[in-house]
Amino acid sequence: MLQIDVSNILDEHWCDVIDDTNDKPIANYVDDEGFYLMSRVKGVDFEKFLECLECDKGCLADCDSFKDMTFDTFSELNNSIRIVRTNPDNWKFSKCTCYDYFKTWMCKHILVIAIANNQIFIPEKYFDSEIGSKPKPGKKKKAKH
Repeated sequence: MLQIDVSNILDEHWCDVIDDTNDKPIANYVDDEGFYLMSRVKGVDFEKFLECLECDKGCLADCDSFKDMTFDTFSELNNSIRIVRTNPDNWKFSKCTCYDYFKTWMCKHILVIAIANNQIFIPEKYFDSEIGSKPKPGKKKKAKH
């Protein structure tokens, strides 16, 4: 496999990736459109979200997708799902709809999809810091009363 330089990715992104993979996010690939839908919420309705994306303005009054939806429920649905559009040639040019992507042009969602597709691997130094640090050399201090 081609070794890709991942040194310019922020440490906080790698820590978020490790936390996110431990929570087992749900990723659904939409083959027709060529993007992934990701969510950490169990039981989220991706089909309803796709219907909301495809719906035009003319059917809002009698549309089944919006019949029981209020602004708050739409906002919750929209905030619980992230759209990750991957670039098949280079994963670094992938796009996401989260705040971190718009701020730093990289986010944990893109990294999770790249790891799932075996395009990159999490560097060893982040596994060591998450598992636990080595004890300091020398005699252990006694606990205070």
